[in-house]
Amino acid sequence: KFQDYGRGPEVAVNEIVDFVARLERIKAAGKNVIVLSHVKVKPFKNPLGPDYDRFTPDCHEKTWSTVVKWADAVLFGKFNEMTEVAKSSGNIAKDKGKAIGGTDRIIYTEPSAAWVAKNRYGMPAEIEIGNDPAQVWNKIFTAINGQEQQ
Repeated sequence: KFQDYGRGPEVAVNEIVDFVARLERIKAAGKNVIVLSHVKVKPFKNPLGPDYDRFTPDCHEKTWSTVVKWADAVLFGKFNEMTEVAKSSGNIAKDKGKAIGGTDRIIYTEPSAAWVAKNRYGMPAEIEIGNDPAQVWNKIFTAINGQEQQ
């Protein structure tokens, strides 16, 4: 409809609900469902103090709201890097750092001020997945079930 121009994600909410229902049927059949998303840095309006930036999924709010309520786990992955500050002004928010390292990867299963995550499986808060992409699923499966995938 012409009146819906520019409102695509809002108009598509019913399609997203249908998509999640289909995912639920797949999950009910005993299959694991993984939905991936890129992230973006977005300001977080903190009701308890100063606002700050955090990583959030790079999708429309209504789409994300529907998917996150359904998901049993929302995992946040990043490279394990360190930041080195050449010259400190004493103001951590204004000091510019240089990232070093960053070959080993970690998946976080619990929320943080810096990212969104959730965990209904009782996984540890951090899962070290190293730098071997072929081993990622086994590490996650082991964290969920306590045993390696066959």
